[in-house]
Amino acid sequence: MSKKKTQYSVHYHTIQANRVALRQFLTEQGKLELLAQLRTPRAAPEDFPSGRIPVEIVSNDIRMAAEVTQEENLGLEIIDRIDVHAMPLFQSIDMALRPMKEHMESVPLSLILRLVARYFRIASEVVVIEVNESRGEIEIAFLPTVPGVINYHQIEGAMLGLSRLVFTLRGALPSLVTLQRQPATINVALFKRSFRQIPRFASCKNALSYRIDGQADISGNKLQLGAVINMLESQFPSLTMSEQVRLTLRTVLGFIEPKRENIAMFFSMSVSSFQRRLKSENLTFNEILQSERKKLVEEYLVQNRFNANETAFLLGYRAKSQFLKAFRNWFQMTPSEYLQRRVEGSPER
Repeated sequence: MSKKKTQYSVHYHTIQANRVALRQFLTEQGKLELLAQLRTPRAAPEDFPSGRIPVEIVSNDIRMAAEVTQEENLGLEIIDRIDVHAMPLFQSIDMALRPMKEHMESVPLSLILRLVARYFRIASEVVVIEVNESRGEIEIAFLPTVPGVINYHQIEGAMLGLSRLVFTLRGALPSLVTLQRQPATINVALFKRSFRQIPRFASCKNALSYRIDGQADISGNKLQLGAVINMLESQFPSLTMSEQVRLTLRTVLGFIEPKRENIAMFFSMSVSSFQRRLKSENLTFNEILQSERKKLVEEYLVQNRFNANETAFLLGYRAKSQFLKAFRNWFQMTPSEYLQRRVEGSPER
């Protein structure tokens, strides 16, 4: 039996934001009339009920736009004009980090980098993002999901998009930017505006590197929140155990598997001790987990308009079917029925 080909896609929100930014760029350049040459049949939401457009269609649109505009750095020009705060991806990551931000003066950069890299696939599957950590530095490499189809405009746009997300969330800039291509001419002003530096061109990979100044709270591929938890306990001793667990879950859902063993590890506890602490507050880990997942559904599904697959991923479910079962237990209806009732203004059952 032949292996089924993976279908990569881009969220429609991302495509719409790109189109608005392209129009703004052409307006600024006095070339708005070029839009008429791009009036080919374009992907519309009704054509893709999932809300995601295949990367082949997106790549073709970007390639055509680059040819028509004759802009060598179109990917950067587009992403530079996007309103980061309006992006559902930014709102989701900001929401995940909010509990930590409320209790900490500064969330570790390494945590933010891991979350952004992990969640980026919700907005776009144009690239696979690899996160590599060495002493005092984290490198984020961008690899095309479909080589030969994905073009450099998309890859560099993804790099700038991630860089802008990190800067908006944490105020951090990459210490090094490497690009595989060698531009015919180097637009110094654009690169300095985009990355605050001139990249190293003709490099072996497309990557962003960040200095983390000894914030070694990551080991391998698993996030280690022990130091963060200890900081919270020392600075905010009034937080109950269940409050700390809720805070931790809202940050790591969709990032690691939300098993009691993993969360107990963050608190440097055995599972039995962890469960006893929660039992003393008349709660169980599963009750807290389901409560936090239910709270997040409103923001992911309704406010950010993520589909069921994306919401299941962000809530840490292994499969969409698990999410749908839980959703029906919470609301006695399907996500689509729930959304329809919200549109009609009907009360929940």
